[in-house]
Amino acid sequence: MTDLNSLMIFAKVVEANGFSEAARRLKMPTSTVSRRVADLENQLGVRLLERSTRSLRLTDVGSEVLEHAQHTTELSEAVDNIASSHLSNVSGVLRLAAPPSISDSLLAPLVGAFQASYPNVRVQVFITDRSSIRSPRASTWCSRSGNNSKIRRSSRAES
Repeated sequence: MTDLNSLMIFAKVVEANGFSEAARRLKMPTSTVSRRVADLENQLGVRLLERSTRSLRLTDVGSEVLEHAQHTTELSEAVDNIASSHLSNVSGVLRLAAPPSISDSLLAPLVGAFQASYPNVRVQVFITDRSSIRSPRASTWCSRSGNNSKIRRSSRAES
């Protein structure tokens, strides 16, 4: 089976019109880019590029392979875009507990900025002077330890 990463590297070499520029764009060493293209040629058993010290030229077979390599690259980018858009879609409920002393001055701007970045997350803030509180869904305990107002949280599975 053909190495798809090597195909994408080959396409980038042709697009960049050289190994050095392709390596810069790919943020890889030039030697690695050159070796991956050579490995691809060995794997396929054909010469894809005619190399000289100053230029590259696609062979006839290289032109055909390039067309498929470009499609592979486009497909890979499309899959990456789907995955990244799915990962960036954060949703759910975030529960916070805080003492009144920091609720207006510190917490309000932070929650506002968080909600601007993640509009699908519902934020519930519990303002209390108590040293420990239990969330309404009985899944999270928040407790403050000592006078330093650090919030310590422990979770247990919901039933």
